[in-house]
Amino acid sequence: MGRTPTKIGKYPVEDKIAEGGMGAVYKGTHPTLEQPVVLKKLTLNNSDHLTERFRREAKIMIEFSHENIVRVYDHFKQASSYYIVQEFVDGCSVDILLKKERYLDINTGLYIFYHACKALQYAHNRQVIHRDIKPANIMVSKNGEIKLVDFGIAQADSEEEELTKDGMTLGTPSYMAPEQFEDSKNVTCQADIYSLGVMLYEMLTGKKPFPGKINPETILKIQKGRYVNPKKLQPEIPGFAVSLIRSCMQAQLKKRPQSIAVLMKKLDRWYQGAPVEQIRQDIVALMNDEAGHTRVGQYKTGRKKMKLAVAGAVLILLLAGGSFAYLKGMHYRYLQCSKFGAIQIQLEIEKPLKKGGDMNIVTHLFKDDNITIPDIDGEMRYKIREENEGHLLVESDVRYLEPGTYRIKTTIDNQVIWTNIYLEAMKTEGSFFDFGDIRHINMSWSSYRPLPLSIEMKARERGTGKDLSDTALVSILKDNVYVPLEAVADKLETDNVYKIRVSAEGYHSNDYHLRIQPYQTSLQLDVQLVPKEGFLRINGWNPLIRFRINGKKTVLSGGFPGELTALDIWGETGTPLALSPGDYILSFQYKGEPEDYQITVVQDETIVFNMNLDEKEKTLTVEKE
Repeated sequence: MGRTPTKIGKYPVEDKIAEGGMGAVYKGTHPTLEQPVVLKKLTLNNSDHLTERFRREAKIMIEFSHENIVRVYDHFKQASSYYIVQEFVDGCSVDILLKKERYLDINTGLYIFYHACKALQYAHNRQVIHRDIKPANIMVSKNGEIKLVDFGIAQADSEEEELTKDGMTLGTPSYMAPEQFEDSKNVTCQADIYSLGVMLYEMLTGKKPFPGKINPETILKIQKGRYVNPKKLQPEIPGFAVSLIRSCMQAQLKKRPQSIAVLMKKLDRWYQGAPVEQIRQDIVALMNDEAGHTRVGQYKTGRKKMKLAVAGAVLILLLAGGSFAYLKGMHYRYLQCSKFGAIQIQLEIEKPLKKGGDMNIVTHLFKDDNITIPDIDGEMRYKIREENEGHLLVESDVRYLEPGTYRIKTTIDNQVIWTNIYLEAMKTEGSFFDFGDIRHINMSWSSYRPLPLSIEMKARERGTGKDLSDTALVSILKDNVYVPLEAVADKLETDNVYKIRVSAEGYHSNDYHLRIQPYQTSLQLDVQLVPKEGFLRINGWNPLIRFRINGKKTVLSGGFPGELTALDIWGETGTPLALSPGDYILSFQYKGEPEDYQITVVQDETIVFNMNLDEKEKTLTVEKE
């Protein structure tokens, strides 16, 4: 490695993180923010193509501001190298995490997938397609934050320059959508969705759906959608996760979700019911390599140790000739029946919000000693006994405990049920094969009930991005009248349809008609408000006159470019043109040099210009009223 500079541009350098053939990555400090940053150096050797790609990444990311996308603060050229200055994430990428863990537990994988989807939804809403979604481009911080990085080959629809040619392939082949192999330039957001599915598959199974080298045979499998069902690799993966993978990895575009919003509807429902804070804490423990940290997932924790322990126990029991009785709990029931009791929980859920396989139901047991209430090792998990649209019956495994008083904590998504029981020893009656004498505990729970709803609002001016959050108002339609949010905030509940209006003085209001699901307890409105217009009218128009606004050529029959509305000026009286308040320069030209007029458009006021064209004298007279 070469010598590490002490300063690059205005940024003090602490260390070199990595170095490759085309550049290096340094850790530095932002001089004004006083925060650690990453400086990505790229030595491009006079490559106009790569220089433009570097400029593209900087331009795209410096305009982004989202909690799940790495912030870019600056970009510049120094000597023959180019630099991007971006947020430092103290953690590692998902691919490094997978190398360490082999695969992730279900909840951790879905948590990362959820936040990656949020990041991409933000980018897609701004017409930016990433085109290289993979574990290496998803960062996980030691605080449990998820960040999307590397928009180096992203494509912005509004970009004018042609940086890719038809038929060019860009991306990482193992994660690319079928259509991306044929033409990377013209792919849509559906290509990113496909890559998300591949990444979720790998996170939950530890294997890529299309492993090995990418050759014509593998590409054919990708195009046909032929991959091993993830449940064959990890049978514990729930149907919800499998359906997400299957949906994202549809080879045919018409069968694949048209937007991230389709996925977010499903994921929001999962996220509302998931033990989110516990998942984040588990990720923090995992990233900080804390010994003995507990995983949220259903099949990852201590898997190797468990296999060894089970294998050893089974071997001993086989040698002793009592394996069958042991595995069925018979040694408790018949050899130690006077010392142990047995419990099994049956939980009946009315009007479940999710399918049984997508619900997170776990029971923990505690010894009720009225002092420390110690917990008992292990969780009781459930299997489905009955399920229909309005009813779900699940049954736990059987636990054998010493007689005494216990507290039972059952978590159903984000809801908790506490139960107290006194457990007696099992009876001794019955034949050897009588599996009775289990204490059955029946619980019922209705997942349907309205919950308090909170509404937050952020407002900006469209175009300028000016923050209007402090002056904008949120109103709710009540009895056919819009009333301030504050007047009804304590009465808002989920499972309702609301008509909401966001307004500010001098701006057009935005109206929303929203259905709030029972589990959606928080609503955030990110609103862009359009200023109310002023008007421009031009009398005496003649098609021989060239007319520009702010230097932009104006096509009178088809409207102005940008945000200007359509203009139709013919005859003696011009139709007023609506313009956002602000300063403009008008240019009129018939022969010779154009005449410029600076105007200030004010809300609800009309500026009038009268034109007189003398074709014989070849003169144009423009007067402002």
